[in-house]
Amino acid sequence: MMLPTQDKELFKNIVEILLPNSGGLFNVADITNQLLKATEKSGYYKRVKTTKPTESEKLKYCVGCHCNFYNGNNDLNIKRCWSLDKAKLVIKKKVSINQEPPWMQSPIKVLDCYREDEYIYVDPKA
Repeated sequence: MMLPTQDKELFKNIVEILLPNSGGLFNVADITNQLLKATEKSGYYKRVKTTKPTESEKLKYCVGCHCNFYNGNNDLNIKRCWSLDKAKLVIKKKVSINQEPPWMQSPIKVLDCYREDEYIYVDPKA
C-alpha cells in the first residue's frame, strides 16, 4: 500500500526539521523512504475506505442494534430496517450512559443510526 502524497510530504518535512545539521551525512529522501516503508510494514497506517459501504457491509454493523430486529429478524415479514438505506458509516466513541467524562475509550466504526440500550455514541474528539 502506498501512502498518499501529503503523508510523504509530511515525513519529508519531519526529516528536514530533525536533521538540519547533519552535515550531509543523511539523505533526506532515503530517510523519508525508510520511514514510509516502516510505517506501511507495521500496519500502523491504514487507508480510510472512502467508498460507500454496500448493503451487506452495512448489515454487518447492524448486529447488536436495537433496530436490527427489522432486518428480517422478526416474524412480522419486515425485511429491512428503514434506516439502512441512508445509514452512513462513521467513527464514534461508544459511551455508557453511566460513564462520566472524560471518555478515553478508542473510537470505533459504527452506523450513524445505530442504537443500543444503555449506550450513546459521541464524537471521537469529545
